[in-house]
Amino acid sequence: RKLEGYPIKPKALYKELETGCLRAVPDNDAAASLFLEFFSKSEEERVSIGKNTREMFEKYYQWHLSGSQWEKYFDSFEALPFEQTWGSQPRIQEPAPKIDLSQAGPVSNTQLAKHLISDVLREPEKLNTFFEARLTRDLLYKQATSSTGGMYYNESSAAFDGVNRRQPFDYNIAYDQMAGLCNKRNQWEQKRAEVMKQRQEASV
Repeated sequence: RKLEGYPIKPKALYKELETGCLRAVPDNDAAASLFLEFFSKSEEERVSIGKNTREMFEKYYQWHLSGSQWEKYFDSFEALPFEQTWGSQPRIQEPAPKIDLSQAGPVSNTQLAKHLISDVLREPEKLNTFFEARLTRDLLYKQATSSTGGMYYNESSAAFDGVNRRQPFDYNIAYDQMAGLCNKRNQWEQKRAEVMKQRQEASV
């Protein structure tokens, strides 16, 4: 619109099954009509429209304009102190031991999911989210998808859910996955602390 062009109304909107991406299908008939209308004009009119499009492009879509927007954002953003971010102490939290379900008495799938998130994964901020709902569902159905690196390692894998891609799933498998995620986070936290310490020592 800023180029004073011709927006083409979508013929259809849909979600692509293979990727879960939202797609828009252009109306080719509408596009063809716009092309016909444009090329039906005289050469002088077409050249004039082209020059106007170029002028609008130079007016609105230039690197210095885009850069200035980023500059405004960065200048308005107040960064937290270094000691609270990259320089903070590593957040190392060990996963809780596995529950012996044969000795624990009746435990619902909802309770297991909350335990796995809070005590094993150690990320209580994921409670009462789709992550918990999905984990509860998989514990109930005893199946989970694992098509793109594991259901709980890649959020987008939920879009690939299908009968041919589902794998057995139970508390033991869920525990191993949550503990694996927790330990992976611990490794990266420790690595962050080591790198920051090396940089501080190098700057002294």
